[in-house]
Amino acid sequence: MLSTNELAGVYDALLSMPGMNEKVKVNLNLSRKDALLLGCLIKKSTAGKEGEKAGIILDNLSAENLKELGVYADEILSKSEMTDVSIKLTSLGGSRKE
Repeated sequence: MLSTNELAGVYDALLSMPGMNEKVKVNLNLSRKDALLLGCLIKKSTAGKEGEKAGIILDNLSAENLKELGVYADEILSKSEMTDVSIKLTSLGGSRKE
C-alpha cells in the first residue's frame, strides 16, 4: 500500500506526462439531473475551505487547475440550463447551520 505522499507523487507524475495538457473533445449526453449533480460536485470539490481535505488529487492541483475545473462546472450548468437552480441550491445550503 502506498503512503499518502507516495500516492500524491504518482498522481503528480501522471498529471505531468507529455500530452496531458492537450485538449480533447468529450461529447456527453447527460440528463439535466446528472448535469446539475456533476456541476455541483465539481464546484463543491474545488471550493474547499482552508485546511479542509478535498482528496489526494484535488489537494495537489494548482490554483489555476482548480479554477479551470470551476469553469467546466459553470459550462456544464449553463449548457444544461441549470445555473439558476444551482445558485438557489447553493444559497439554501449556505444558510444551513452545522
